[in-house]
Amino acid sequence: MRQSAAFTGKPTARRRTPRLIGLALILLTLALALPAGASGFVSTGGGSQSTRTSGATAPLNAVAFANATRGWAVGDDGTILATADGGATWSRQTPPGVGGIYPGSGRRGTLVTISGAGFGATRAGGALQFGGKPFTTYKSWSDERITCRVPRTAERGVVEVTVATALGTSNAVDFRVKRSGR
Repeated sequence: MRQSAAFTGKPTARRRTPRLIGLALILLTLALALPAGASGFVSTGGGSQSTRTSGATAPLNAVAFANATRGWAVGDDGTILATADGGATWSRQTPPGVGGIYPGSGRRGTLVTISGAGFGATRAGGALQFGGKPFTTYKSWSDERITCRVPRTAERGVVEVTVATALGTSNAVDFRVKRSGR
């Protein structure tokens, strides 16, 4: 006759580690999901805790880590925060937004400057699009300004210009590609 083991209610050593990790993730999620300006306690290991303020102006809804140091938190109103130090500090991530393009029209090959915000300090996989077609040759790229030449393949007429980054695609601004000629 086979006997079953009785449940004692005591966690085994094998079960304790996943529970502690799960508890730490729950505490971190709760700390980050605080309303604007609120604060809470976060475990810092060894049984101690520290207070963290969310720093966001909207409630945060979720947090995810790729590894022990790199993570992201997302919330209402498009809020995206990132950390590279395990959550000790967080920085707001801004999706790209185009404010304008100068000049507003020109022939293929014309040097143009796209101004805005959230383009990223370096291109790092970002792309400028003229009429929905990715363009990959740039004179300069910064978080607030991109300088390039109108692509030789750009369609004539009014085309939409956008900037795409890992955080999304910007609003579109119109640029008029003039007929090539002398």
